[in-house]
Amino acid sequence: MLLKFYWAHVSPQGTEPWTFVSNAGYKYQHAGENLARDFSNPKDIVSAWMASSTHKKNLLDSRYQDIGVAVMDGYINGVETTIVVQMFGTPQTSVSRIASSTVDALPVLASEKIIPSSGLSPLDLSRSWSLAFVILILFALSLDWIFVLRYNLIRLSGKTWAHLTYFAGMAIILLIIRQGIIL
Repeated sequence: MLLKFYWAHVSPQGTEPWTFVSNAGYKYQHAGENLARDFSNPKDIVSAWMASSTHKKNLLDSRYQDIGVAVMDGYINGVETTIVVQMFGTPQTSVSRIASSTVDALPVLASEKIIPSSGLSPLDLSRSWSLAFVILILFALSLDWIFVLRYNLIRLSGKTWAHLTYFAGMAIILLIIRQGIIL
């Protein structure tokens, strides 16, 4: 998805997710997919999936025997994002024993690059900086209001209390805003 800059179960070219599963050599009887993006922690992702009937069905479906999870940071439509892809599957035939001791090498994507996580998602960083800026403005406006009241200054225009109310509302919105999208 990140290489093709899209966010959907089906690619813009019409490629279904099952094509990628089959191309990886996994022959499935049943398959499912959950997608998430822009969440700051795994608990919120699982909570969002559990709140959606179709995603919850994938998580709890007893037919699925295997699971694969990928978490990647990248850009979609010029915006930095973190995506989570969760694939579920049941092989065409259940393997009851190991047939041989040889192990086939798994294919490795040429563009794959492992980068340690910074711990903060882009949304968390953006929200933190925005909140810090709003708090700074609230502080400056509060000082302005105190000086106006203390020294009985007369203003020709401007309503400090209106600006304080506006920026306090912005701070509240930044504190309660929910992040993340599931698909």
